[in-house]
Amino acid sequence: MLPEELLTLDRPAIICVTPHNILPWSTSGAISKLFGGRLTVWGGAPVLFKLPMLRPLLAQFGTFPAGKKGIHQSLADGNNVGLVLDGIAGMFCRARGHGDEQLYLRKRKAVCAIALQSGAPIVPAYCFGSNEVATVLADPLGLLRWLSIRFDVSLTPFVGRWGVPMGAPRRKPLLLAFGPAIECTQLPLDCDAAAVSAAVDAKHAELLEGYRTIFETHKEAYGYTGELTFV
Repeated sequence: MLPEELLTLDRPAIICVTPHNILPWSTSGAISKLFGGRLTVWGGAPVLFKLPMLRPLLAQFGTFPAGKKGIHQSLADGNNVGLVLDGIAGMFCRARGHGDEQLYLRKRKAVCAIALQSGAPIVPAYCFGSNEVATVLADPLGLLRWLSIRFDVSLTPFVGRWGVPMGAPRRKPLLLAFGPAIECTQLPLDCDAAAVSAAVDAKHAELLEGYRTIFETHKEAYGYTGELTFV
């Protein structure tokens, strides 16, 4: 589901998809066909680029190490940037039944700072059903989450189809819904730190509200009755 205005964006955007789950099921190359034909390149976890056999494959698809430098360069090249915004930490935010969903986004403010530096709009996107495909098994003390964040690698045991540990994904329909672009006016270079912080906080609040609006607008069509919360 795509707002019509996104088809005619006149400049590169930062597309922020959620949730992550064990794999970012919504990171399809087809997204490049939805935004006026502009190529969308994806940011990947930097640790993936340290694997010799995987690095050439990532480069072939135009994937870059997710970070400030790579995002700015991709935007400057005229490409949309795709990010899985909740990242590794978000893999541990599991569905709680009846469509009660969590997103690990309260601390994800860096993308707003980058957007305000570049003047690129942010496009929020939510993939309904991602957390139904597999169930991540999180320990009650949060040790696996801490280790995963600390070493930037996912330590996520999960249950897949038929309850098989580390098994094939469940067959579930996925619905990728986009919200309207959140405009980000480029901040002047001489903007003081307090003003930058206030602008980032305001834009981050707008982004969270964008996700909530997407969820509330489309949850009934997907069959959810729960609520979206941010952690």
